[in-house]
Amino acid sequence: MSSAWEDADMEGALKIPPRNLGVRSFPGGIKIMTNTKLLLEDTGGDVWKGAIALGRFMLAEFSEVLAESRVLELAAGTGYLGLTLSVKGAARVVMSDKECMISLLHGNILLNSDSLELDARPIEAITLDWNHGEEAIALMKDESFDFIIMSDVFYEEEIVEPLIRTLRTLCCLHARRRKPLKNMSEEELPQIYISASHRSERIEGLFMQGIKPWFSCEEIRSKNHKLNEVFRKEMIVIFKLAPARMTFDEFAAGLGLSSMRSNQGRERKNVSDCRKDNRDPLDTLQEKRIVTGSCHFAVGYDLELLD
Repeated sequence: MSSAWEDADMEGALKIPPRNLGVRSFPGGIKIMTNTKLLLEDTGGDVWKGAIALGRFMLAEFSEVLAESRVLELAAGTGYLGLTLSVKGAARVVMSDKECMISLLHGNILLNSDSLELDARPIEAITLDWNHGEEAIALMKDESFDFIIMSDVFYEEEIVEPLIRTLRTLCCLHARRRKPLKNMSEEELPQIYISASHRSERIEGLFMQGIKPWFSCEEIRSKNHKLNEVFRKEMIVIFKLAPARMTFDEFAAGLGLSSMRSNQGRERKNVSDCRKDNRDPLDTLQEKRIVTGSCHFAVGYDLELLD
């Protein structure tokens, strides 16, 4: 899968090309439509170096397994990272973000459709708001992923708790497919990578402190030494998260997901009644929630019934 993109001069490896009529054209053929209005309202309306860096890293480290890999991108923004991995051969890519970003993601999928093999390697954009846990549940009801990736997410304090809870929820839902449940660190869980270029030390510190009970986090280097040097000069880091060694119930504590594993009472009856009435049990998630600050997480449903 060698291309001009991978073989480009390392000094310009993370260069963001200028806009031409609102579109940035990257080496290797990726074209990204930007949105100034979204950029002013949110950081997701343009491409940041963290996305380019993580794309470079993924191709350097995982090119041999990419063709069999299913990738979930959180906070996808313009979709540059997910589109790059899809063009380079990822088996399936799901790009997720808040609802306001989905039109831009769809537009960039369409803009790059000539480079994408959509029948062989599907790619899609979906809404996944970290403040709404039921969206993560709906996503993982029928999906599993090999990688969960995100770039440049350390920009405001309000995202820290919802992001951590979303990562825990996704890992729990993935782990629940494996029976019997083992310690979380022993499960075949998605590999989680985060790149950071536009960094707030305070927000990054809050995130690192917040994940300590649930995940280990290490700054990792690429096997490509030239790429490491570029990252060092640009002050970009790649973090890898791995679930801590604890039981499923310990890892899921406070998420409302442990009850999905063990509850055999009223909630099971509620979901069973939905099935009898030909109603999707996920439609009833709004009926019962845990509310923590601005975060809402569905509770009280048995994952066995959602398998």
